[in-house]
Amino acid sequence: MKPFTELSWRLDAAAEAHDTRAALVDYFRSVPAEDAPTALKILCGRKQSRSISVADLREWATEAAGIPSWLVDECHAHVGDLAETLALILPVAETPGSNQEIPPAPGLTAALLGTADRLQTADGAARKKIVESMWRLLQPQERVVWHKLLCGTFRIVVPQTLLASALAEVAGIDGPQMLERLEARALDSAADYCDLMAPGTAAVRRGPHPFAAPVALDSSIGAAADRPDWQVEWKWEGIRAQVVCRGGVALWTREEELVSDRFPEVVAAAAGLPDSTVLDGVLLALRGSQITGGMALPPRRTRQTLLPRLRSESPWAFVAFDLLEVGGTDLRAEPLAARRDALESLCEDHGHPLLDPLPAAGLLPCPVTPASRLWLSPLLPAPDWSAVEALHASARDRAVGGLVLKPRCGAYATTVTDQLWWAWAVDPLEIDAVLIAAVAGSGRGKRLNSEYAFGVWHNARLVRIASARVGLTDEELAEIDGIVRATIQEKKGPWRGVTPTLVMRLAFRGVAVSTRHESGVVVRSPRIAIWRKNVLPAEAGTLDQLRALIEPGADSLSFQAPLSPPDPQKRLWDD
Repeated sequence: MKPFTELSWRLDAAAEAHDTRAALVDYFRSVPAEDAPTALKILCGRKQSRSISVADLREWATEAAGIPSWLVDECHAHVGDLAETLALILPVAETPGSNQEIPPAPGLTAALLGTADRLQTADGAARKKIVESMWRLLQPQERVVWHKLLCGTFRIVVPQTLLASALAEVAGIDGPQMLERLEARALDSAADYCDLMAPGTAAVRRGPHPFAAPVALDSSIGAAADRPDWQVEWKWEGIRAQVVCRGGVALWTREEELVSDRFPEVVAAAAGLPDSTVLDGVLLALRGSQITGGMALPPRRTRQTLLPRLRSESPWAFVAFDLLEVGGTDLRAEPLAARRDALESLCEDHGHPLLDPLPAAGLLPCPVTPASRLWLSPLLPAPDWSAVEALHASARDRAVGGLVLKPRCGAYATTVTDQLWWAWAVDPLEIDAVLIAAVAGSGRGKRLNSEYAFGVWHNARLVRIASARVGLTDEELAEIDGIVRATIQEKKGPWRGVTPTLVMRLAFRGVAVSTRHESGVVVRSPRIAIWRKNVLPAEAGTLDQLRALIEPGADSLSFQAPLSPPDPQKRLWDD
């Protein structure tokens, strides 16, 4: 754990890319082969599994430290990070005497995967003993990292190109070759890592592993208006995924999480595709014969067990928009136009229909049949830029997230820096809301009350609708922190209820009905657009105004959870 802990602190403090690269080179030059694959998966941003709940970890650390719960809350409010707080309050690991044997320091794989496997099969008392035994072997900084890894909250991710560059220097090969190797290997063992780093290894793709899929650039679209070669598609509101057919069908998300067992109807629909085929696309949730909007995605992906009722009530489908491999041939270097022609031929030959490019306003109708859950994404008619703008203006009414523009002559990007796709999202919805509570933040706002809960008016009182912490400058964060400290009405751990004096304009991607929230609605991806200093709290928005913005298809959304007031001791962004 010690080498990976030191790497984590160096990466967190790195100000420039060359600092990050130097830290990676130093780490992988000395790391044992059994720990390197685990480190690579973590640093690549693979989805982390939660081996223990934050509540259990907090309870056991409080008991081990021998301090009251309220003092832990106060420490948390000061430190701003729960994993770090618990690591600091625990007793320091004792140094063995001269006659005692020094216990071996656990490596990353042993500390994480070995512990995680034992935690999954142990009962409550045994789980506690496993955690306590690891605490005795780790120093405070190591405990911080270990806590985050166990709880699935480790947030340091390195761009794959930078990671490949560092590994290439260690292995003595060129960067593009190392990047190709990284994409081609699952890296599940020390042998896989040694094979990755061997100078003469060929980049042979093994098994049902997906290709890397960088996101589309979400930036100003104005500079792109003069390009004549755009291929225009809808920006689907779902889960980006790849269908990989190699000796069977595997379904992978963009985070390289295998979800084949969560979406069996999609796997069944792709079963007839030829072997050595890889499709890029989006998983979409259905309601009846229609595709839902982004706010109404059922919780299929997060369920550990797929019950028959959940499968029948919330069916899913896959919409393919790119063909990355066919017949074992990698097509990513081919122009998009050629890949599109091959994709259309493939879908036509195997009976996968093309969606209607311009359906009526509202939810998108699609040809839903029990036998098919795989469709071809349509190309939109856009002969000039004014037609593109008209399509973008109609996107929200069609329950899609906007447009994606792709150059027809472009290859499929293998790195973020090569990415040429442009995601032109719908314009955000907005409402004026009142700041009603705050907690200490993280990152640049770690020492400030910089993460906020907001409410709107309903029946002469403020009802909480969202939590947000993005959109303010450092100067504004410091000024608001002073106001929060001067207007605190109630304290519960790190939570601070305040007198309603500040109004912010919130921007968000959508709003839907929810039985889980006190307000009866949930907003998607809220952020602070502007501090409305000239607006009084009494002039802020109302719940009725927010309900009027509910997007098509989200009016019947239900989280299947009892209606209850928010827990003030929860971190405000956990909704």
